[in-house]
Amino acid sequence: MWSNAAKNGGTVTLLKDVDAKGNFSYDDFGQIGIEDGGCLIVPAGQNITLDLNGCNLDRKKVGSYAVNGYVIRVAGTLTVKNSQNNGMTEPHGQIMGGHTDGNGGGIYVENGGELRWQSGNLTDNSANGKGGGVYLEENARFEMSGGYIYFNDAEEAGCGVYANADVSILENGIIKDNFLSNSGKANKLDNLYLATGKKINVSKALAEDTLIYVTTETKPTDGNPVVIVEGTNLVVSRFVSDDEQYETALENNKIVLKALPAPHKHALNIGCDGN
Repeated sequence: MWSNAAKNGGTVTLLKDVDAKGNFSYDDFGQIGIEDGGCLIVPAGQNITLDLNGCNLDRKKVGSYAVNGYVIRVAGTLTVKNSQNNGMTEPHGQIMGGHTDGNGGGIYVENGGELRWQSGNLTDNSANGKGGGVYLEENARFEMSGGYIYFNDAEEAGCGVYANADVSILENGIIKDNFLSNSGKANKLDNLYLATGKKINVSKALAEDTLIYVTTETKPTDGNPVVIVEGTNLVVSRFVSDDEQYETALENNKIVLKALPAPHKHALNIGCDGN
């Protein structure tokens, strides 16, 4: 029962697909840890593990963006795993269906809150602000050691993850195919968005299929790269720029985003006789 975990901590395991539109099998809305509209809450000071167990948790929000339309709001510590993991692209073991008016379509992590993503998918969430999949307030914590964050969208930035805090990537994880939805930049990749001064920390070797697409608030310029990854066992190919104007490179034992040289323009001289 989610409300029991919200009071005492512990593990909640899904036994079937659950949605907030009429199949909410934990307990009634309005109890501790569950808002009337169906948003789950991890209260400050509580540590909850959510085992998707091959099932989907779906907020089922469609149409107009909803106030507090995210799936989960985290003030304490939330660990997400999928113990029945049949592959990252399987349409099972997913958190989905958040559609919020503001930030954090899927999961909103407050200042001091922590999200540990071990396995499972975060997909089909949206925000008309920042963080279609995940929104991290300043001093929030996000640790990813597996799973897949994809096909989320946002109007402003960070369609997969908006990070106003450092991010830790441990062992594995994929963040790709998340797109901006506003009319001026529709279908533009914007996966893991690092606010100014924020970075990714890596403390152990990453699996070969780890792939993180990155956008930075501070844009690299010629001769002024932006640090995006620090740590040990760094492999440049695990990190890719969302924007083709930039590339990732290893400099001074850090992975940076650097501006590509501008295409060289050849002058065309035409004589008076046309030759």
